Amino acid sequence: MVIGEHPWEEWKKQTGWQDPSGYAPPEAVVAEIARLAREKGASFTVVGASWCPDTRSGLPLIVRLLALAGVPEGRVRLIGVDRNLADPAGVAASLGIERVPTLVVTVAGREAGRIVEHPAKTWEADLLAILSAA
Repeated sequence: MVIGEHPWEEWKKQTGWQDPSGYAPPEAVVAEIARLAREKGASFTVVGASWCPDTRSGLPLIVRLLALAGVPEGRVRLIGVDRNLADPAGVAASLGIERVPTLVVTVAGREAGRIVEHPAKTWEADLLAILSAA
């Protein structure tokens, strides 16, 4: 089980998961996410669980989307939780995580929005909506 904060490479190493092949969000949407994330100084926290099928399908897409948007690794935190949705540093508890994966977007030190478990439309559309409204 991946527990605590780990980079994507460590998640892949511990779980055997791979980068998503075939995930190609629209370039214009990715460019707009990149612009807004940069201009607003957004940071991203993803809380997931290596035992969770939704995390297994969603986390690689989120990581890929943020990488395509050029979000620096220092602005992305990947937090693994146990079956009680807890991590050693208490990040999940401090964010009020109830389901995984959860992507929390922070702008100017405040939560701008979150995507819980499944996006309403797509990861990229929902993320663009959050950043546009922030």
